[in-house]
Amino acid sequence: VLGSGRRPGQQAHGLAALALALGLLAGTPAGAQNGGLLEALTGRLSRALSELRLAEARSLLEHVPEALRGHPSLLQAEALLAFHEGDYAAARRAMEASLKAAPPADEQDERLGWMRLIEQAERHAAELVEYRSEDGRFVVLHPPGTGEVLVPLALRVLRRQDEALARWSGYRHPGPIRLELYEDVAVLADVSTLRLEDIERTGIVALCKWDRLMVTSPRFMSHGYAWMDTVAHELVHLYVSRIAFDRAPVWLQEGLAKSLERAWRAPPGEAVRLRPALPASVERLLLEAARKGELLPFEKLHPSVALLGSQREAALAFAQASTLVEHLEQQAGPRLWRQVLEGLQGGADVTDVLAGRFGRPWPRLLAGWRAALRRRPLPEAAGRPDRLVMGAPARDEAAEARRQGAALRRRLRLGDLLWTRGHLQAAWRQYAAAWDRAPEEPAVAGRFARAALAAGHAERALDAARSLARRHPEDGSARAVHAAALAAAGRRERAAEEAFEALALNPFDPLPHCVLAEVGDMPAERQRASSWCERLGRTR
Repeated sequence: VLGSGRRPGQQAHGLAALALALGLLAGTPAGAQNGGLLEALTGRLSRALSELRLAEARSLLEHVPEALRGHPSLLQAEALLAFHEGDYAAARRAMEASLKAAPPADEQDERLGWMRLIEQAERHAAELVEYRSEDGRFVVLHPPGTGEVLVPLALRVLRRQDEALARWSGYRHPGPIRLELYEDVAVLADVSTLRLEDIERTGIVALCKWDRLMVTSPRFMSHGYAWMDTVAHELVHLYVSRIAFDRAPVWLQEGLAKSLERAWRAPPGEAVRLRPALPASVERLLLEAARKGELLPFEKLHPSVALLGSQREAALAFAQASTLVEHLEQQAGPRLWRQVLEGLQGGADVTDVLAGRFGRPWPRLLAGWRAALRRRPLPEAAGRPDRLVMGAPARDEAAEARRQGAALRRRLRLGDLLWTRGHLQAAWRQYAAAWDRAPEEPAVAGRFARAALAAGHAERALDAARSLARRHPEDGSARAVHAAALAAAGRRERAAEEAFEALALNPFDPLPHCVLAEVGDMPAERQRASSWCERLGRTR
């Protein structure tokens, strides 16, 4: 019975559910009996699908009586189950059969909306290449060609995050876990219910919905973005949705996902803790909003962060939610959220569950969190961030250079001309002159560091690259050139670490692969990196 507080995976067997329904209808005429059974079945199927209890939905459909097979509502349920399972062709065929069996009376028929989503998902999936892990637990769909570079890195994140979340929650997703990687955010809009303008306004690049992870490839941004942490972030959403029967409110979903998105980076077997990783610029945004009384009401996050008004609001939403879940866990202990999520299975409101757990009403819990934020010291002045959220547009390097004036632009243009013609020492001297004038400009520091490397000035390159990576830690190009500079300076271990961080932002840049081909720990790692260094276009 729904709301019994079962752990995920402990569904009633389909036959037992049907027997119960038939027992309730015993003694009624056959037509009424079938009608009552159909209503009971569709109700249970609808709840099971909406709560991601897919095994229960499958069991119910497998034991449908012959007299009811082919009914439009059951065909619709069959289509939605196949859609959740990633079998889009089967979903389309079942929905087509449902529409044929009972043509829609008007455009408001929900089956038409589902049909459009199914067709879009099938069309875009056909453009991707499917990779299935040897154990069948993970299915990764990726863009063809060099999009293959994403697969081993994505699997590394999925495996480690899957293990970490199972330890944290005491629950293991039954699998397979499906990750779809899209070329750009336009595809993400096509396969979801979000509009492209909403995605672009808030900088959202990924979703977890319908029991799958939907993530935009880092290739769509020139400097990449934290795509590996994003995959881990969405896997948290999948776990939370499964455990809570998809009843967790948006603020709790986002708070846990943001706080656990880096759990995969911890050593295997280490206890999993909530650790919100807020850049200094975002932390300052949060604390200033708390001091000014400008925090967002958590109700505003519903139904999606992607529907907020700006990247600033989206960043504030993530920061608020993650610090709130951390604050409450610090008071109640590490099992708090596992117990709360299980408590939501029966339909209780999360604020009531928390009030009962703490013995204080929800408004007082929020007041305590706000007071704690106001007591936190402001971080050092962070400057203007390149990205408030993961998918914010990359900075315009040309515009940054223009702000520095004509003399600097001439140096950069001349350096670029010399560089493209292979005059590396001469190019480095022009970039060095520009760097002396504007050492903090990314467009200048990046060029200078790469040219210094090519010209054999390893320590000068390292000085510039270190500063660039420190100021722009979410810039894949900055981290890649830093890795190369570390390798040139003989700091192999740090170079390997930094090269991996560059891949976690932009694996389509050949430079970090080239670095790992030199400094990777294992022969197989060096060989694989060397292959991608050549395939993507060696730059060193």
